[in-house]
Amino acid sequence: MFAPGNQKCYCVGIIIIAMLLPFSVYSQRSYKSKIKKNTFYVELLGAAPIASISYGRQIILSQEDELSLDLGFQYAPFVSNRITAGISPQISYLHGNKNHFEIGFGLFHDFYWGDYIPFPKLGYRYQNKDGGFFYKLELTPMLVYIKQTKTILPWGGVGLGWAF
Repeated sequence: MFAPGNQKCYCVGIIIIAMLLPFSVYSQRSYKSKIKKNTFYVELLGAAPIASISYGRQIILSQEDELSLDLGFQYAPFVSNRITAGISPQISYLHGNKNHFEIGFGLFHDFYWGDYIPFPKLGYRYQNKDGGFFYKLELTPMLVYIKQTKTILPWGGVGLGWAF
């Protein structure tokens, strides 16, 4: 099987390979470790009657797909003669690299009236995976009661923020 003069070469080759095996080999970093997963943004209209401040955390599904879990704090100065505030948890599916298609669902809870107003989300988000400035445009039609009648209120908003 082995030629008589080559046994030493095979043994030396096996020893060299065995010595190299325990060392770790470093490859490129995973794309998940490069993506900035936190967002902080201000939104005009959109998920709130006037303005909101929101924090979001993204869950990476693949290189182009993410889930965004957001929690926003809103105020509405025009309700009655008091300033009212509320919160809105939201979940969105994002698809894309820098230019994202966004679809999701949110629920606005008004502290003054005690109402829960559900709304779907459909929009566009420009967000670089490395973080930094981002913006988003979205449609958020809301199901509200106006004079005891359920009405779909066409609504939309714009958000400006920072990914980190």
